[in-house]
Amino acid sequence: MNSKRKDKGQTDLKGITVLVAVDFSPCSVVALRRARTILGQKPGRILVLHVIDHDFIVRCIHNRLGTEEHIKKTLYLRAKAKLKDLLL
Repeated sequence: MNSKRKDKGQTDLKGITVLVAVDFSPCSVVALRRARTILGQKPGRILVLHVIDHDFIVRCIHNRLGTEEHIKKTLYLRAKAKLKDLLL
């Protein structure tokens, strides 16, 4: 008999990875907080995925808001700062 077997409803979260998609909306903030709660003090990690729509970048370029490189860098730095604030 396997002595490491868990009772029904119990989950071993050791080493688990949780993926959370974040767009900084209230719902995604709740999802990130929920992932942190689920892991609690157990070893594991949270991967945060933030995707920027390429069409948005194209529209920014079309509206002469900057070069593609400048727009991507600005969006990256803003997302990084927002994520840092969320994790504090």
